Amino acid sequence: MTDYSYISLSVTLLHPDGKAEKLISFGQEISMQFSGNPLEMFVNADEAFVFDTSRNQNTVSIWAKNGANTVTATLGIDKGCKVKPQAIIRLLRECVTLPGLKAEELFEVFGFHTVASPICYPVESKPALHRAMRTFTSTAALVDIVSSRFSGGDREAAIIIAVDATAVPVDEEDTIIRLRTAPVPDFEVDATECVTNRPEPEPDPQKSFYTDPKSQTYIEEDEEEYVAKPKKRRKNNPFVIILLVIIALAAGWAAVHFLPALVPASDYAHIESTDVTAIALNEVQVAEPEPVVIDTVHHEDTFATVVPVPDTVPVSQPEPLPVEQPAETAQQPAKADPDAEKADLDYLNSSAVWKRSQLKSPKYLALFDLFGAGNITDIVNADYFAVPGRCTNRDADKVVTFLWQSYHTDTQHSNVRELKKLAGKNEMDMHALMNNLAKVRSPKPNLNPRPKR
Repeated sequence: MTDYSYISLSVTLLHPDGKAEKLISFGQEISMQFSGNPLEMFVNADEAFVFDTSRNQNTVSIWAKNGANTVTATLGIDKGCKVKPQAIIRLLRECVTLPGLKAEELFEVFGFHTVASPICYPVESKPALHRAMRTFTSTAALVDIVSSRFSGGDREAAIIIAVDATAVPVDEEDTIIRLRTAPVPDFEVDATECVTNRPEPEPDPQKSFYTDPKSQTYIEEDEEEYVAKPKKRRKNNPFVIILLVIIALAAGWAAVHFLPALVPASDYAHIESTDVTAIALNEVQVAEPEPVVIDTVHHEDTFATVVPVPDTVPVSQPEPLPVEQPAETAQQPAKADPDAEKADLDYLNSSAVWKRSQLKSPKYLALFDLFGAGNITDIVNADYFAVPGRCTNRDADKVVTFLWQSYHTDTQHSNVRELKKLAGKNEMDMHALMNNLAKVRSPKPNLNPRPKR
């Protein structure tokens, strides 16, 4: 037996109107003896497990609510094959969250072997009961039930329904027998009054007055009862208050008058003060303009001319600063190359391993770098994933689906950490990335639809 031929898996979505939608069907057809919805048999059961047989297989199915719908997943294992009970429980609880994986991929993620390992399977005896109930308080207790059932034991009943210990059956327990109770046993309280006549203990003569539990009847009645009296408060003397105020005022007056004389003079005390008011007024006064006198004196070899002095001195204007011109070599945005983008799109859709060196267009080079940046919203809103029909790479589409389901959940940081492992690398294996993200999926994923344009 190879390629999981010893396993059967069926996942069905039940709508409120009674319509059944088959989501996964793998292996031989599973026909169980149990019929009906076990969740309707209990008041507050979040999930219910049904252990049954189908031909040559031991089967276990899980029933759980998913919004208004009900999801049931059934797993069948050939009798005499060794499996891990923890893997069975994890697989079934993953199936009711409606994963986007095939059955073979689910088996690979949760550690099922492609070739069955045989075990010593005992001869089955005819069960004494048709249907019975068992309860569990933890996943470890549920693992024990799965291990016992799939190893050939636990055959008291043909059909066993396992629910949480807090689940309450709708009908009386006479209709469904409980094989094993929860660790906290059920018991009835007997309200009958029980009176027991016990002899009073004899007083111990060695006990002192303070430790004797019996009432002290030998205290004299006329003994004066002690009453705690409040302590008298001491009155404040007004003369003392007045004296303290006078002392405080005298100390303040002495500090103001005598303290400056006691402080040594600083270096700035000998600096001469100068009144600069007159100096400032003289500087701002404007002298009256004097008449212009031009005197020309003729000599044999000299000629002197007196040039008139203007009243005001021209002020030089600052030269305007040069305006910085934009660089002519500014980088312009790269133009889109339709042929390069089409070649990159065909490469991404046909390759499971993306290599950055094979991409030519800036658009898809930026898409490659988005994964290493770890921003889930940028990846989901990229044209390659947001435009319908553009992404036909099944592994890449599932990677983005897992990332969107982890958005704003308890596993978002784990998904971002997986993405940032790709930073600076030249290639990305989409199938390996899909498997890594599937292992850190949240039990309560983000069910909002992915962004589309």
